[in-house]
Amino acid sequence: MVVIGVALALTACDSEPSGAENSSVRGSTSTTEPSSTTPVALPDVALEGTKWVVESVVSGSSVEDFARAGSAYLIIKKDKVTGSTGCNEFSGLAVRDGSTVGLGLVTMTLVGCMGDTARLEQAVITNLQTKLTYTITTNRLELRTPNNQSGLNLRAAR
Repeated sequence: MVVIGVALALTACDSEPSGAENSSVRGSTSTTEPSSTTPVALPDVALEGTKWVVESVVSGSSVEDFARAGSAYLIIKKDKVTGSTGCNEFSGLAVRDGSTVGLGLVTMTLVGCMGDTARLEQAVITNLQTKLTYTITTNRLELRTPNNQSGLNLRAAR
């Protein structure tokens, strides 16, 4: 019994709480550092079946941010594409060949768009009317025209 009491007393006097080997306490805040510094690589999101949201439009050497202009997106499933230009809904055909994808718009609603939303819609339509190369890195999709002079930057929606 005395041995157990001494062991408990010594444990209670330990300078750091159990399981907090990598903790540091300053004032009223505490931070816990990870025990491993090895980054975890995330797998690339699939092109098909993912809702890809347009974040920016590439034109020549400039990149224009459209993340707040509208909710333009596209979803490719097998040989079909559906989505929104940020103003109008669309659907059409999708043809994949290696790292290229051709998207043909077949139907689109005709709501009038103004300002940044109209510019975003025009950029989306223009880019989707040509065969595009695509690159996926984690949750980012880059669509580029064959001459690599224009395209769309998209992210996978959560």
